[in-house]
Order: sequence, then structure tokens, then C-alpha cells
Amino acid sequence: MKVSVQKSHIHGFGLFAAEPIQGGETIICLEGEPTQDLNQFTCFVVDCGGVLEVIDCSNEMRFVNTSPNSNADFEGVCIVSTKDIAEGEEIVVEQYKTLTGKTPHKT
Repeated sequence: MKVSVQKSHIHGFGLFAAEPIQGGETIICLEGEPTQDLNQFTCFVVDCGGVLEVIDCSNEMRFVNTSPNSNADFEGVCIVSTKDIAEGEEIVVEQYKTLTGKTPHKT
């Protein structure tokens, strides 16, 4: 497995590289079942037109944190490294990115 869940200095727990990950490599993909029950592990699969589906995220992806110093990004429902990530480094995506990789307008 490429990832592990560990205590994060960013927020609670985070997603960490369990082995070196090369830039451009798929790290993990969303797994879970559609739900109408919102909870702390609910992921919204959205596009610019609105919510497509609500997923109860059942794998480690639910622990990914956000940071302006991201080292990964969404490609569809997967997280892909944008640069080499060292073993033990936290995997973070850019804040305000959606699963489509588009940044919504901030008001």
C-alpha cells in the first residue's frame, strides 16, 4: 500500500506516503457507496454544474488534508502526485480544489 494514516500537524490525522511516490503517480482513488447520510467522512463528487453524487468515503482517502503547499491533486476521483513525495511525507491537495480539479469561485 502506498499510503498510511498518521497524526498530522495540519489537522487531526492525515494521509502519508508509506513508500516513495513519483510525480504523476496515482496514489489512491475514492472508494465508497452513494449515500444521503452526511457525516464527517462524506465526500462530494462535484463538477461546476453542481453535486453529482455524495459518497460515504470508506478508504484512507478521507484523511487527505489541504494545504497551499500541495504535492498532489485530484484527477477525477483519484489523487495523483504532482511531484515526487518522500516516504513519510504527508500527502496534501490544494485547498478549494474540487474532485474535477477546478477551483470554485471564492466569495
